[in-house]
Amino acid sequence: MNTGVAVKVYERSHAAGLIDDMIRPGGLALTDRMVRLAGLQPGDLVADVGCGPARSLEHLPKNHGLTAVGFDPSSTLLAAARARSNALRLVRSRGEQLPLRNSSVDAVLTECSMSLMPDPNITLAQISRVLKPGGHLLCSDIYARDTAGIDALRALPFESCVRGAMPEFEVRALIDRHGFELVAWEDHSDTLRSFSAQLVWRGGSMRSFWCTGAGSSDPDAVEAAVASAKPGYYVMVARNRGETSRGGAR
Repeated sequence: MNTGVAVKVYERSHAAGLIDDMIRPGGLALTDRMVRLAGLQPGDLVADVGCGPARSLEHLPKNHGLTAVGFDPSSTLLAAARARSNALRLVRSRGEQLPLRNSSVDAVLTECSMSLMPDPNITLAQISRVLKPGGHLLCSDIYARDTAGIDALRALPFESCVRGAMPEFEVRALIDRHGFELVAWEDHSDTLRSFSAQLVWRGGSMRSFWCTGAGSSDPDAVEAAVASAKPGYYVMVARNRGETSRGGAR
């Protein structure tokens, strides 16, 4: 994936008011769904990787009794989180280099963020390293339902979940490669349609959204690329088998 892409759709769209602090389809209902599927218990430690404005980070202790710490590389989105609450545990960090000790967390949450990682292989190796054996990866994200559109997505000149969307078989192979056992995979593409409708309501049209959020001079090309991949949205929970090699403790 091209890591030289500078325009970050999630930051620009948030700043423009096109999206609020819930920068993903399904909102907290899907967060709750993954917590239940993973069987997390009060007191469990959760690392929210790609936490953004940290709505889930605020939600997990209040509604599930979980201990949570958030990681995100965006100073802009972390500032938005801190402006809302100074009680949140936030760390500016990329998913490829988590400042956590080996086998130190019960669960890792990634919501519409795995597709933003420049190298998901490195990120998943880090997640596997910091998870306890038997710990869970909770992931919701966009995926490409038509592999014929993948090349067009990768060529988009901005960072977004859509650009990094992978087909289902690739996601499944990736987690297996890094020592995870799939617990649940659910299609929630209806939430993506609802989210798109919200964007239209706020911005007037998806064309306006791409012009503002992506800074794109050719929204027709963006819409054609997105349509070719037929994006959907999934919820996935996977258990760490604890079989992968781990790097040094931090």
